[in-house]
Amino acid sequence: MKQSIEKSRNSKKERQNRAISRRRFIKDVSAGAAGMAVAATLPGLARSAIGSSKDLSKVVIARHPGSVLDLYTFDQSIVGELVNSAITEFTGEEAPGLAWAQIFPDLAADSIVGIKVNCFNTSNCCTHQEVAYAVAEGLASVPAEGGHIPRNNVIIWDCSNDHLTARGHYSIYTGSDPDTVRCFGTNSDHDYSAQFSVNGKTVTPSLILTTTCDYIVNLGVLKDHSLAGVTLGMKNHIGSVTPPGNCHQIDPDVPELNDELRSRFQNPSGSPKEKIVIIDALAGVANGGPTGVPTFTYGGIILGTDIVAVDYQGRAVLQANGWDGWPAATYIETADDDYGLGTADPAEMDVVVNDPIAPATREHVDKMIRFHKEGLATALQVEWAVNRYARGK
Repeated sequence: MKQSIEKSRNSKKERQNRAISRRRFIKDVSAGAAGMAVAATLPGLARSAIGSSKDLSKVVIARHPGSVLDLYTFDQSIVGELVNSAITEFTGEEAPGLAWAQIFPDLAADSIVGIKVNCFNTSNCCTHQEVAYAVAEGLASVPAEGGHIPRNNVIIWDCSNDHLTARGHYSIYTGSDPDTVRCFGTNSDHDYSAQFSVNGKTVTPSLILTTTCDYIVNLGVLKDHSLAGVTLGMKNHIGSVTPPGNCHQIDPDVPELNDELRSRFQNPSGSPKEKIVIIDALAGVANGGPTGVPTFTYGGIILGTDIVAVDYQGRAVLQANGWDGWPAATYIETADDDYGLGTADPAEMDVVVNDPIAPATREHVDKMIRFHKEGLATALQVEWAVNRYARGK
């Protein structure tokens, strides 16, 4: 075991030595007169590195005021449409099934996808079921060999059944009905054969992450945190390992944990299991987190594949809604500068804000019906569109 952990430390140092973040590259190229001279002699490179949207980390923020009825109650149809709107905006595909297929291009009918939620909050500000099940429905719309991925192949999970039920108000389901999403916690089922070191401390990952699931959706929530500053996507994974306290030297523990999970646990095609990061921003805790009551409503979804960029934007939303900025959540910058997990430089982000998302028109409903007939949207997704249209939302 000691040999395995020492190997982990060495491989981490090698990755850090090899990694040059885009942020640092751009600063090196553009700093001072010499940088300007380089940019002048290599205009194509300068435009590509700094100005081309294809080289930027795209983050979509989708909002609708009707998604929130009060601090604790949400409209499932509008939330479902928010998720659909965000993923189709992100990918450029109109049909939900094709949009999610862009994120999961190798998804097969027997693939297992885990949705890692955050149910640590004791005051009704966990990852909301309305968002988690909308994501699950999106996965069920993906065309796969032999049809679609069964809903039973989607698992909503967190560290324990107790957190899911008592705090998140989810219902545990471990059955085999193909049309029912599974939901359960890690509990004591950790993978002791896959232990690794985070900043010199040993952690043990969940078997759900290491063995059960082929792919992971990181579905965090919008909260401040007394130790970390904020808890969004990256910090959500503290609930993926035990003991979580071994990651509470937040900077650099949180980025190092995410770096280890990304490099160690691969999907069947050989890339990291985590394919997308979503922040449930329906409501948030700007003061009193991580266990405090929600302090504001936002009515939104924040979505992207760059976990650092998504967390950066989530932190900005908290700042705009009363978070005092302390502790400063410097681990987001460390994740870029020292680990190359993504970008924390807004100049390297393509942020698309749909506030609010487009209203539900008859044309939109007709498209969803057509997508359903083509096997690219579920009946429930059509129902969400019809409900929103009927209410003039």
